[in-house]
Amino acid sequence: MAKQDLNELVRKSALADGPSFCPSVNVRLGGVDPLGMRQINFDLMDRVMPNLNNVARHIRPLVVIAWAWRRARQVAEKSGQASVDVNSLEDFVDRIDVLYVWSQFLVASNVDLPGRQVLQPLFEVDRYEFGGGEWAKRREARRDSTALSAALNYGPLAKSMEWILPHEDQPGVFVANPDFENALDDFQAQFTQYLELPVFSRFGPVEISREAVQELGVAWALGNLTDSERKAAKRAMKGEPAPTARKRGIELMEAACAFGKTSESRSIRKLMAGCMPKFQQEGSLGLTQEAWRNVQVRQAFRLAMEALFYWVVRKLDGQTQPVDRIVSSFISELPDDISGLRAEEWLRASFEAKMCPVDIVDEIRGALEGGELNTLPSMLVSALSYCLLKSPNEADETQRPERLPLWRAQAEYIQHKDDKARDFLRYILEVWMLGQHTFWAIGRGLTDARSRGKLILRLKIVIEEEGWALVPGASSLAPPNPTPDRLDSALSFAVEYGLEEQ
Repeated sequence: MAKQDLNELVRKSALADGPSFCPSVNVRLGGVDPLGMRQINFDLMDRVMPNLNNVARHIRPLVVIAWAWRRARQVAEKSGQASVDVNSLEDFVDRIDVLYVWSQFLVASNVDLPGRQVLQPLFEVDRYEFGGGEWAKRREARRDSTALSAALNYGPLAKSMEWILPHEDQPGVFVANPDFENALDDFQAQFTQYLELPVFSRFGPVEISREAVQELGVAWALGNLTDSERKAAKRAMKGEPAPTARKRGIELMEAACAFGKTSESRSIRKLMAGCMPKFQQEGSLGLTQEAWRNVQVRQAFRLAMEALFYWVVRKLDGQTQPVDRIVSSFISELPDDISGLRAEEWLRASFEAKMCPVDIVDEIRGALEGGELNTLPSMLVSALSYCLLKSPNEADETQRPERLPLWRAQAEYIQHKDDKARDFLRYILEVWMLGQHTFWAIGRGLTDARSRGKLILRLKIVIEEEGWALVPGASSLAPPNPTPDRLDSALSFAVEYGLEEQ
């Protein structure tokens, strides 16, 4: 439906001589952050693993991006043209991007690279032309999503780790970092015999056979790293140019791997978070360990609140309930009677000083994945008791209060710790969960409307005369997951550049 501004709607209503049917509005139910809490998770991760993401976890794609820009410059110089327009250079780089990913899927269908679904039509063709309307559509479809250089994938790392640098005179054009020349040379040496193919030596429309692409896939395979590539990646990850926070984060991670004699992510996550008394760090690494622990505690708190939201959605499926009935239902699924307990007594009864936030997250996730919703209430109480009683209650001004940071939750808990346990549970449900959801769902919906952005119905639960109810379609809400904390990506990079040998 075409979008109309308010003035147009007023004009049409003034001209109307009677009621009429409105065109149907195609609004889909969506929103992956129902309580608006996840941004704090990302902010805390930036204090330990900045400039990483959860998708980019291999060295070779970064090398491919840098090499593609270097090769584009070389082809431009050999063409004899005084200058080459930006689109021609970008077209060449996009071609190398698709060629590389396509070749890897032909060699191993389960290879860990983005874009399999988008490239599916190429898997069976005998030849493909990088040119014309179909190629233009493919470039556009991949640009912001599945391309290696996309912001969701390896693009930010290629820039932040300085594999590529902005061209001094041409906006939008990049050059390969001269510091990585040896790595790019050794990478190129793996497929030198193919460099005269049109796909590597010309701008504009070119063709290549599927057979040649498959041969290339073997020659420059994802795992075929050279020593110089590993060395360059190690320098980019934790060497002199890297941010100090990431250097310390990687140093802590590698120390945990050496201590635990493993690179298995769950074990390393627990060690880094200080869950094992024998692995307690001091000095700068001690501060990094505390920062990482804060990430994991926030993970536990955020997942507990979103799991509570999911539990309420399931309880409201097909019915409307006042908040007191929701509270009673939650209490009825707890193993112990909490009547007569104050909020502080209730939480302390569930608190265990030796609890680990990583274990809390795993237990909640296990219950959600197994559909064991009747066990969730006791798990959520334990999680909240740990987060509210264990963590330092120092306010962090960088964590906006409307995103429900732990310091705000702890301050409000202190205000209500002498309330009856039931009353504090009601406060959690009404303010931290239902109120938080309403605030963020409506706020972001208004922002979308003002910017003429996404047509997404973010609001899942609404208040009616008889209580709280679900909006149509909300019962299909998927269980929440913990926000990936970048550790898997960091470990993958480290293993590739030589962590196991170290």
